[in-house]
Amino acid sequence: MFRYLVISLLFAFSGSVTAQIEIPLDVISLKSMYPNFKELSGDLDNDGVDDFAAIFSEKTSDGRIYYIVVLKGKPSGTYEFVTKSLNVEYEKMAVEIKNKSLYVIRFSNTLAQDLSETYQFKYRDNGYFLIGYEENSYTQDDAKKFRDSINYLTGAEIETEIVGGKTEVIKSRLKEEDRKLLSLEDFSR
Repeated sequence: MFRYLVISLLFAFSGSVTAQIEIPLDVISLKSMYPNFKELSGDLDNDGVDDFAAIFSEKTSDGRIYYIVVLKGKPSGTYEFVTKSLNVEYEKMAVEIKNKSLYVIRFSNTLAQDLSETYQFKYRDNGYFLIGYEENSYTQDDAKKFRDSINYLTGAEIETEIVGGKTEVIKSRLKEEDRKLLSLEDFSR
């Protein structure tokens, strides 16, 4: 019963509602009920207590829809709901916690092209905001590699293209209106 309550709570809350909940002790049962459930833990808000992030997915007629949920860890061992992303549709997706950041990684592989996009979210101003983006692609037919890296805090953008062993790097700055930090709860791709 408790595991059903936790899942219901995670999906029912909006970004403005918080609640005290405990992560179920029977995570193995939770994983068997939701085989695409992936949990992560790590200190995201720099308070010395591990926070909890999970990615859920469900199959639709168009592929998979993913949801990213973040819970704030408390010293008592309980968790407080912080945010849930909008649904994210993509062929393959992963989430990582490292260096006090939450990374959302999307992959697409075809015979012609490999593509990955990495979105870096950081805790600031009582929320999780997109502070960095990196796109990497490789096309098979012309052996072209491309990387676009954006830092939304500084506005720096670096585009790198490698074709036939020749590397071209273009550095630019984002316009001020393009530097608005997107919150995780408004994230949908």
